[in-house]
Amino acid sequence: MRQLKKVIIIVVLVLVLQLVKHILNEHSNAYTYFFNFISCYQLVLLVGCGFTILMEEFLLRTVPKRKAQWISAAALVAIISGCEITCTYWLNHPAKIPSSLFSLFKIYYDDFDCKIIQYNPNYTRYDSSLFYELKGNGRFVFSNREFSDSFYINSSGLRGDEDALRQPEVICVGDSYTLGWGNQQNENYPGRIQQITGKKVLNVSMSSYGTAREFMKLQRMDLSAVKCIFWQYCFNDEEENDSYVKHGYSLPVQPEKNFDSVVTLHEWTRKYFPARHFLTILKLGMRKMVFGKAKPNYSSTEPDTESQQNIKAKHFLDIVQKLPIDFSKTRLVIFELSPIPFNNAFTSAVTRLLKNDKVYQEKFRENLVVLDATQLLHKNDYYILDVHIKDVGISKLATALVEIGGLEPR
Repeated sequence: MRQLKKVIIIVVLVLVLQLVKHILNEHSNAYTYFFNFISCYQLVLLVGCGFTILMEEFLLRTVPKRKAQWISAAALVAIISGCEITCTYWLNHPAKIPSSLFSLFKIYYDDFDCKIIQYNPNYTRYDSSLFYELKGNGRFVFSNREFSDSFYINSSGLRGDEDALRQPEVICVGDSYTLGWGNQQNENYPGRIQQITGKKVLNVSMSSYGTAREFMKLQRMDLSAVKCIFWQYCFNDEEENDSYVKHGYSLPVQPEKNFDSVVTLHEWTRKYFPARHFLTILKLGMRKMVFGKAKPNYSSTEPDTESQQNIKAKHFLDIVQKLPIDFSKTRLVIFELSPIPFNNAFTSAVTRLLKNDKVYQEKFRENLVVLDATQLLHKNDYYILDVHIKDVGISKLATALVEIGGLEPR
């Protein structure tokens, strides 16, 4: 009867917290934070209740009731604290994460822990056509669990020095992989290309930009002296590219309040509360046990058909060909960088279109070449938790790009 009363109280508290979650406004920027916060402590109440009941019953054989309650509560706190310390250590030393737990830690890092550069208002600002871009003339350090890198931003909001804006000979275009997420200022692949060739290289990139916004940003640059363009594609570019093409080569303008909302949501989602690492990972693990997956699957796991890949490649080429550049005099190198493992379906589709479409053949004059990065990059070239490429992979990539781009080492 004594323990039944405790169980009833715990169940009532859990139900009250569940009601609070439903009352919370799902459109609130803090909703995700409080939903996770409440869910974690519902789990503590349920698991803790079972643990303390069992431990009290065991202790009551040798110690008074009050002492048994205190010892049980202290043991629960000690176990949760120890697990939180262990999880924190593993997050900071991901190579030591047990393989059986790695998928849970990866989901936790991606959804709750990883800092996203474009959603930090200290680094970025709203742009009415691009949604966001890096603040011009900025200096900051961007870090996550596995890296800490200095960023130097020129007056056009690009990672690089001011001189690169004036008649660059080589331009690198892409998203966070080209920006150098996880690489020091001059150790991303545009910086390595400049070191190898001695040519002036402009890095036109921003995290999570698709080909459409990359193209829009590139149009603002000085293209008068460019001899080679390296254009990086990522698997998540297609949604933006499709919208851009369907809207007559323009993107719907998102208001500044939308950007502010995403920034605030990102800030709240990363806020810490006691034992957050352990409790959230435990919650993900229990979801996986019950539902077979740690989080809802919002995307299809089926690979794209050849027809779907052709559409993605066509959208890409239709955007790129609008550049005011004579491609008979400028080499264009297209390649894909995506989280490992990725395949060469996109680059193969580009190759097919170039072979079969006379419009593209006329536009690019056989000066468009494709690099299959899957032949270069492997698991060890990437960070463990983060999806980006370490210096060892960047070095291999830069060397291959210089060669296929027809650039001479100095």
